[in-house]
Amino acid sequence: MPGPLDGIKVMDLCQATVGPYAACLLGELGADVIKVESPDTDRGAENLPVFNGVSHRYICANYTKRSIILDLKSADDRAIAYELARRSDVFMENFRRGVTERLGMDYEILSKVNPRLIYCSSSGWGNKGPLRELPAADSPIQEFSGAASINGSPGTRFQKNRAGGQHDLETSITIVQAILVGLYHRELTGQGQKVETSMLQANIAAQVSRIAEYFGSGVSPRGGGSASAVATPDQAFKVQDGYLTVSCLTEAQWQGLCQALGRPELAGDRRFATNALRVRHRDELLSILEPIFMTRPSLWWLKVLGDADVPSGRFLTYNEIIDHPQYLQNQHVMWVEEPGLGTFTAPGPAWKFSKTPARVTPGPIPGQHTNQVLQELGFPPRAQIPWEQFIAKGS
Repeated sequence: MPGPLDGIKVMDLCQATVGPYAACLLGELGADVIKVESPDTDRGAENLPVFNGVSHRYICANYTKRSIILDLKSADDRAIAYELARRSDVFMENFRRGVTERLGMDYEILSKVNPRLIYCSSSGWGNKGPLRELPAADSPIQEFSGAASINGSPGTRFQKNRAGGQHDLETSITIVQAILVGLYHRELTGQGQKVETSMLQANIAAQVSRIAEYFGSGVSPRGGGSASAVATPDQAFKVQDGYLTVSCLTEAQWQGLCQALGRPELAGDRRFATNALRVRHRDELLSILEPIFMTRPSLWWLKVLGDADVPSGRFLTYNEIIDHPQYLQNQHVMWVEEPGLGTFTAPGPAWKFSKTPARVTPGPIPGQHTNQVLQELGFPPRAQIPWEQFIAKGS
């Protein structure tokens, strides 16, 4: 069955992770994503782990695509790229400033080639300001955006988020949102347009609640370990066999927690009568709760707290995730066979559509679809570059 973006063609000129993963998501939604790679594209072999000379990040960012190799410094290959742009609905790039102009792939040129084109440009720092020329990566962005300043235990140094590439991928999701809105606007008006976003902007937007917290209180949020700064209890607790996270975000949940813990009198304690008071008396409350949680294992607490409608969850490792029935039965994770590389665990599509299902399919060998795409565009075939040549370059 076709996906919701069936019939949409995407020309993906992106590098590294942010842009390629955004294009991958569009492919999961059913778009025909054509990844345009140069003959010397870096396959990210320096990003561990590596499989047969290809980085795991390259693999994960390129599911659901077709691949064509073009040398955009060549006039002949640039003509092919223009024809592909003319037939595309979306063009995506995340180069540093000036690169697309040098390649003849900037918005001013491609909008004349295809006035209906949604041209998406994503940068690291934004296209204005003193940092606009600098290279960007996940770590510098999360630290400059303030995100790292709220990690860590009280009184300790700032800590970066170690969920590899999370700030990259937040930007990828923002890019997808921007493109979908651009396509919707074109559906209404028939007009294409340029859409811009940046890693810094996406990660500031993702911190809206913490920024609002600062403006509301005048106090910059600081590291608080696992504890929420604005609700109590909302944090990790040590239990007999590890740790459990427990969240009471409503008064009903607080009442339920008190019953589940066998301490109903806490609900009537004046120190803890409201969330604001519980935050103020956090240390006193934790001195009561922590010994109670230590009396039972995590599965016992999950059952008791679940019956009381109190949100809670175990801390899982990645090897536990891929075997957990909750993930497998919902296809939150799935297995994908990559040609020449092996079988990989991939996140399943983040959306479920009853009539137009999303999909995850293997990514291409670089240049695998060059002749197929050339034929579709009306150009003659060419000799394929052997896969082994890319392995040698990436090793």
